Amino acid sequence: MASASVSDGNLGNVMYIGDSITHGVNSGSWRWAMHKIFTDNGVSYTEKGIMTGNFSGGVAAGTSYGGKIFQNIHSSAASARTYEIAGRANGSNYGRFDGSNIKNWLGLSTEKTKGGSYAGQTFTGANKPDTFFLLSGTNDLLSDGDNNSLFYRLDGVTSLLLGDMDSIVSSIRTANSQASILVMTIPCWTQHSNGNLAETHQAVASYNESLKEWGTNNAANGVKVIDINAGIIDTASSTPFYGVRSMFNNPTADGLHPNAQGDLLMAGNLAKGMGYAGRSAGQERKATHELEVNFGQNPSITQQTLEANGFTANNVTISNNTVNFNKSGSSSLTYNWGAAQGQNKGYTVDFTLRLGNGATGGWDTTNNFSLNLGNGTLNINEAYIQWGSTILYSKDMSANADSIRVAYVAGDRANGLDAGYYIWLGMFSSGKRRRQRGKFFRPHVQLFRHAGRHPVQSGFGRFPFLRPLYHRHYWP
Repeated sequence: MASASVSDGNLGNVMYIGDSITHGVNSGSWRWAMHKIFTDNGVSYTEKGIMTGNFSGGVAAGTSYGGKIFQNIHSSAASARTYEIAGRANGSNYGRFDGSNIKNWLGLSTEKTKGGSYAGQTFTGANKPDTFFLLSGTNDLLSDGDNNSLFYRLDGVTSLLLGDMDSIVSSIRTANSQASILVMTIPCWTQHSNGNLAETHQAVASYNESLKEWGTNNAANGVKVIDINAGIIDTASSTPFYGVRSMFNNPTADGLHPNAQGDLLMAGNLAKGMGYAGRSAGQERKATHELEVNFGQNPSITQQTLEANGFTANNVTISNNTVNFNKSGSSSLTYNWGAAQGQNKGYTVDFTLRLGNGATGGWDTTNNFSLNLGNGTLNINEAYIQWGSTILYSKDMSANADSIRVAYVAGDRANGLDAGYYIWLGMFSSGKRRRQRGKFFRPHVQLFRHAGRHPVQSGFGRFPFLRPLYHRHYWP
């Protein structure tokens, strides 16, 4: 086998290490979403680990996507602490992993943390992991000690946590000096049985900044820290580092564990941090200028089109493929509509949208820019990108520079690809370009897939396949 390399798209043997968020609680976990991203990007990898399956729910081992089998193998466990993984004796919490630790798994020691011999799987020689994904620290921060005082205890907790991270990295480097170690930031959350004070949320956000600095200092050891929270943090929340409720399994009681939408964004952020694009939904990657214009037309938005929807010449100006709401430099829409070889093979719509003034005037989450897609509506306001009323992504849209792509994909059930609408953010954002199948593409994040029928060819203006709707249209 060729040497493993994140940059070359060959991850070699992969070990996922973490707690219940990696293990998977009532969802396939972000590991299943990563499997789809790896498959769509032609990234090769082999799962290694001491565990199989999810803590609850999830995707069965052996499930195929795009012809690639997801083995659902990992080294993570619900309620795991970082010190357990590192092998540091600390109190009585050693029920996870049957008291074993990473030194045991990598064949560096046969003695378990608090005594006894390890007789489980070891990964050495041809089974030695080349790429490690590590997401750990949530339980250390939120499940140990009085979380109401975490903000005041943070320096001490951070010192212990990063010390354990040092130990984990040391073990990995001893086993494989060329290993890539991808560390994920602690995910945001909504509400939990403890740790709900604004100061506690802020404390974990502050820990993430310390973790990033730690990662920079350990870059020479193959460490890279990737922030996986973009889009999941509720931009409009008055509580810092507070998650979007609709992205968690039980947001009012146990809002620590992401659902499928949260998993999707976590995985997309991780892939982007690795320099990979997000999911292609099985489609060949092409730049906009390489796509045929849908149905041979060259659509554009006209002043008459906008006036028919309630706009006036006083609050809208049009220049080429740009619409400015009220005045240039404030809310605006730029667009490029085209796609595919025929309606039966799907289409794409690309546009970049900026709305309002964000927090300056208070978050307006009522007035939406909307696209009616036949069996559902994409709504975008100052703080949220939504499918109907369900939030897909949260960000300050007044400062948005990322393109949004909406695609209808015909699907390929034989390879696990459902028909429906797929939505991406950042298809043309700045970033390192990578080649895939002879095409250039840039890192982006898939936001959503919604299964459903193809939209009917009805509408107004020059959009026979898509009808833009402008709801409550008095953006500044």
